[in-house]
Amino acid sequence: SFNNLIPQLEDGRIGVLALSVLAATAEVGLFNAGFRFFEVGAAVAITVAPPLLPVLAAIPSRDDLANELRRALAGALTLAAPLAVISPALSPLVVRIIYGPDYAPAAMIIDITAWMFVGILTGFILLAALVALGRTQFLMWATALGCVINVLICVMLIPRFGLLGAGIGAAAAEF
Repeated sequence: SFNNLIPQLEDGRIGVLALSVLAATAEVGLFNAGFRFFEVGAAVAITVAPPLLPVLAAIPSRDDLANELRRALAGALTLAAPLAVISPALSPLVVRIIYGPDYAPAAMIIDITAWMFVGILTGFILLAALVALGRTQFLMWATALGCVINVLICVMLIPRFGLLGAGIGAAAAEF
């Protein structure tokens, strides 16, 4: 099932909650502004990956499945990795155009979440392969672990780094 999108979006909610308790109110708005871009990327990932499931499930041999999976991952990385690499050059301009100069710190969250997009896109492709193989038993525990990691990192980093700490927590939970 592709209900795994919910935990990825919860990574942002954990960051918002932790910021609201541990940092200034303005940081909550900045984090939300930057995290919105990840939510768009997550929607792309959830749209692109599920159609792979019937394709991968119909492949009779594991070797052929592995080859098809490699092709899908290579395509995803070819799309997502360059976006993450160029994000630091573009995000300040994007934030200034969309939100205005007061939101400049949100650009760092866009940069972090650009790498989260790489993770979620490749993760959903791998999830499609795991579903095709019937190997999804560990997903609930992995998701719970990611949420715990996010909370712990937010509690440790937000008091010192604010907005950046919440972004790091969300990214760590994704990977």
